[in-house]
Amino acid sequence: WCWLNHMPITQSIKITGLSEVSIRRWLEEFRLNIPDPDWLNPLKDTIQMDEAFFRNKAVIAAKDTMAKKVILRVIHKKYVQKQNISQFVARHVEPGSKLFTDGAGYYRGIQKFWPVTHQKDIHSKWEFGLTSEIEGIFGNLRTFIRRKYHHVTCSKLENVVAEFEANFNHPEIFENP
Repeated sequence: WCWLNHMPITQSIKITGLSEVSIRRWLEEFRLNIPDPDWLNPLKDTIQMDEAFFRNKAVIAAKDTMAKKVILRVIHKKYVQKQNISQFVARHVEPGSKLFTDGAGYYRGIQKFWPVTHQKDIHSKWEFGLTSEIEGIFGNLRTFIRRKYHHVTCSKLENVVAEFEANFNHPEIFENP
């Protein structure tokens, strides 16, 4: 019940009387049993894409703004490289889509690699109109982590990101155990 209702760990301890170690173990067990994400269905139409950094790992995310679906992948490196972006786009973006990104160098020329129409916001010029929804996803992810787990170790980040993605794309999974 605590997991389904996104109770913070401290609240779960008070409600159940279990130790923090037990609560964290159960949360991990639940996360490991979330059904596989439906990443076989690529994002299409209008897609916003961005990256965020968590200690010494990066997260690449894309959102289909029409279908309201997201895909987030953890990169086990401190920095994102052009090849990480290219692989992500090839796996998760349908050809012919419109891709909106920020002005980072690793997006430059992506339309030559993959058949998409690419437009970019230059954040240093205070342009955020094309990428506002994906920027909000990262805000939601950070809030999710802080409120539910307070913090996440790098070794658990991938599972927590997968839980967030499943919760965003399929909230019905979290309505009933």
